[in-house]
Amino acid sequence: MTDGTGVDESQQQRRAGRRRKQTGGPHSPALAPVESGVPRSDQPPLKLIRFRTVRDRTGLSRSTIWRLQRTGAFPKHHRISANAVAWVEQDVVDWMKAKASVR
Repeated sequence: MTDGTGVDESQQQRRAGRRRKQTGGPHSPALAPVESGVPRSDQPPLKLIRFRTVRDRTGLSRSTIWRLQRTGAFPKHHRISANAVAWVEQDVVDWMKAKASVR
């Protein structure tokens, strides 16, 4: 039986099965580092923060953040999509702690 698009149910099931195999499924260890909603104790959870949050937390201007990053004096950003970058929160926190301890 077709669903109006000319695709019968068995074809839909085969396609769904292929998608599950390609993504690894919900129980794939590579995709599920956290079991049953509890973070693993050997690794802190990673949180990505966007530019506005980095700017607000550090108090630095946009140009200063990019200049420091270019010279290696600030944590590197990570591209999270074609038009978006983010920083690992812990890297930024560690950078701020290092700057505060210099005094």
